[in-house]
Amino acid sequence: MLGALNSSLEQVHCEGYTVVRDALSQREVEVIRDELAPILASMPFGRNEFEGHRSQRVYALLAKAPATADLVTHPALVALLDQLLHAAYLLSAHIAINVHAGETAQQLHCDDAHCD
Repeated sequence: MLGALNSSLEQVHCEGYTVVRDALSQREVEVIRDELAPILASMPFGRNEFEGHRSQRVYALLAKAPATADLVTHPALVALLDQLLHAAYLLSAHIAINVHAGETAQQLHCDDAHCD
């Protein structure tokens, strides 16, 4: 796991992101999809270009789709965040964005005025 962590850290520092491959099993993904399906079926599309006229957003996922807790408590993610963030960091937004065909690209942005 240490090699994967170092590789992920290097990619974050070089590219600004990383992908944790095979973090969830196929079954875990299916459970999350099953929980999200009825929620997304009732969600409207975004109200403007920034939100996306062809995108749906679900906020407060832990309350609506409890299986998504596997994502935020995944050991590989926690290990990575422990290296990147100050101690006692806090999850402030756990959301799903369902982007449909024909959506325009969203401009790169910070979600918080305190982002560097």
